[in-house]
Amino acid sequence: MKTLNAFLIGLASLVLVNLSAHAEPALVSISDDDTTIHVLGTFHVLPPEAKWRTARVDQALAASDAIYMEADVWSDPAQMGSIVQALGLNPPGSPLSSTMSSEEWASVSEFAATMGIPPQGLEPLRPWLAAITLSMQMIAIQGFDPNSGVDVQLFSQANAEGRELRFFETAEEQIRFFSDIPDEIQTSLLVGTVEQAAAVPDQINQLLEAWLAGDLEQMDEIGNLPLATEEPELYAVLITNRNQEWAEELNELMDSPGTYFVAVGTLHLPGEGGVIELMRAEGFEISLN
Repeated sequence: MKTLNAFLIGLASLVLVNLSAHAEPALVSISDDDTTIHVLGTFHVLPPEAKWRTARVDQALAASDAIYMEADVWSDPAQMGSIVQALGLNPPGSPLSSTMSSEEWASVSEFAATMGIPPQGLEPLRPWLAAITLSMQMIAIQGFDPNSGVDVQLFSQANAEGRELRFFETAEEQIRFFSDIPDEIQTSLLVGTVEQAAAVPDQINQLLEAWLAGDLEQMDEIGNLPLATEEPELYAVLITNRNQEWAEELNELMDSPGTYFVAVGTLHLPGEGGVIELMRAEGFEISLN
């Protein structure tokens, strides 16, 4: 189920890192006569030992007047918990198992148990939250830590340095990208998470190799195209619509002289509907690494 694998790779940003390699993440510069925007493609979850920073990233960050990120999902854990609870729990009397066949629930239950999660603990969750819970547990077992992700590291650094932070979306908007997916698609994603668990690491490693090589075309092919082909409406909600909104805001920012730093999920950069091509279409100069 390529759609499911692309969903996991692109949105949960599950990355298996070769810790002996030094990461060269995609860093794109968008400029005109008096404004430069550096856009870093990120991965949200990494092992603590992962090395991803480069001198070019640090220089771009230091030179920037303000830092843009997707959403502030770290400042107020209690608020995030409230949002997830409001949007991620099933109504009373409607357990997770009632959203799928008995065979599918048996498969989900068995997989959850192998991940160390009691199946009954999933029952209160809507399928989207159950899928993310199982996905995150898969990588936690392999030593991944959300606190080691590129975005949270940049957020922590910016706060420590008193830098100006701006966000494209609110925390609730980010959660709603998942919670507003139609229920039947949520269930399909959950069941697919279980069915394709063994295949996901290989595709993630392929995406990582492309990321380290700065190969945006390959990242687009692995992480975007399957979802865009098989679930175009879902892809529009999760990727292209957001790209368009961000590009509009960046277009306005180009009227403000200065230097800015943008950190967003790496799969928002490539492709015809990616941020790079949207900004190129506006006539701005684009340079990559």
